[in-house]
Amino acid sequence: MLFSLFIGIVAFLLGTASAYPTKDPVTQVPGNDTKISSDFYDASIQVLLNRASGTEYYWEMFQGPSGQVVQPCAYPDPFKFASMNGPYHYRRDAIDNPPSAPAMDLKLLRWMDHDDCVWRTHGDGDVGELICGDWMIMPCEQDPEYYKGVISCNGRSYHRMYSCRY
Repeated sequence: MLFSLFIGIVAFLLGTASAYPTKDPVTQVPGNDTKISSDFYDASIQVLLNRASGTEYYWEMFQGPSGQVVQPCAYPDPFKFASMNGPYHYRRDAIDNPPSAPAMDLKLLRWMDHDDCVWRTHGDGDVGELICGDWMIMPCEQDPEYYKGVISCNGRSYHRMYSCRY
């Protein structure tokens, strides 16, 4: 009898305390209906192509929380400007259909007492990876908002290109 009671209690607890999530782990982006999965990563880098003027372009990287998109036209808080590479000279309208990043490294700001992290791409369509010394390599992806097109403000135009969660 005691054993049956024990089994009943265990079955009840296991049936009501499932570790399976009841909703997708997503973050709602304020001001629109965009949802970005943040899984279990709490930080991200986002690489944007910036047309500063005419045919002069810069590759810029921002570092901030996972599950949010950087807003380059406003103060990027809670993101921080981390690094940039350029100038590169592309056609004036290249911002509308941007080229892939050329081979480069963009250095991250200090993270968890580590100063050895870079976003690295080998060019030729490679979306890059986040590399921290010899202890971490995280894959990157085309930014989920890439197809939303050009962001224009303050005489500059931006296009979201790549993102990495870590």
